[in-house]
Amino acid sequence: MKMKKFWAVLAAACLTLALLAGCGGDASSAAAKSVDEVYAAVTQANAIDNPRELGDNDLMYDYLLSMDDIAEYKGVVSNDSYNAGLVLVIRCAEGKAETVRAALEEYRQSWLTLSANYSDEYAEAVPHVENGVLQASGDMVVMVWASNECAAPDKLADAVAAALG
Repeated sequence: MKMKKFWAVLAAACLTLALLAGCGGDASSAAAKSVDEVYAAVTQANAIDNPRELGDNDLMYDYLLSMDDIAEYKGVVSNDSYNAGLVLVIRCAEGKAETVRAALEEYRQSWLTLSANYSDEYAEAVPHVENGVLQASGDMVVMVWASNECAAPDKLADAVAAALG
């Protein structure tokens, strides 16, 4: 009888260790990085002119996101007219990354449609939106549009990929 208990306890201990090992992960993964870390890395590559922090109302009413789909976020947009500069980093609620990514892509498409009516005013900004970065990794979604003053807009995808690790 004691031998059965021994094997049962040993099996339980092994299962517990296996579960704990499965919960670990590479510290450089997107899941291990904080929203602040990813945001800092991306804004370093894409400094936003005359920045305005994004708030809950911006996400709900401009980007048409549900706050129930968002666990945490940090974002900034240029407050200058006709400058598309944007950095938005969202850690999504469980299972909501694709929903958030799709909503942000829809926002990007609607921005491009509306700006077509003002082609002269948005001439510099439109390519930055068309070539913007929208990338998801795990529960993290990042959307970046180059600021008009961004020195290397063609390198933003690389900066986002590196930030997400």
